[in-house]
Amino acid sequence: MYSICHICGRGYTGTNCLKCTQQAILIGDFGVETIGAPTIVPTLQAPSVQTATDGAKLKMTGTGLLYGVAKPICRLGMDNSNDIVLSGDDSIARFHAQILFENGDYVLRDLGTRDGTWLNGQRITFDPFLFDGDHIRIGPYKFYFVSDLV
Repeated sequence: MYSICHICGRGYTGTNCLKCTQQAILIGDFGVETIGAPTIVPTLQAPSVQTATDGAKLKMTGTGLLYGVAKPICRLGMDNSNDIVLSGDDSIARFHAQILFENGDYVLRDLGTRDGTWLNGQRITFDPFLFDGDHIRIGPYKFYFVSDLV
């Protein structure tokens, strides 16, 4: 088990992140547990979806809202031309990440962003396969991947 800042994603020890002063959360075998109340609460808009499908979806943690994952490529980022538009935080790039449907599998790709794309608590450095229940974080947005291949 280790501590990460769920605002900026940086690991640390102690009770508060040195960068953004957010209190620690623990990532354990059974998900995320918060230690204390956050000292900073980001103001986020719900992501907007331009293309919805009957296939795979991203389920936003906290709200439970579902966003369709377009095939063969679902683009995520701040730009309005993305399939899922994420706004309200400067850690999100205009074109941040893609979920690709290739050879019968879903793959997550970071598009070379400064703050990265996170899968199951780890910053991705390659294009990993996505499985039902995987946790994806882009900036302050957290999603669970809901596969249609189950």
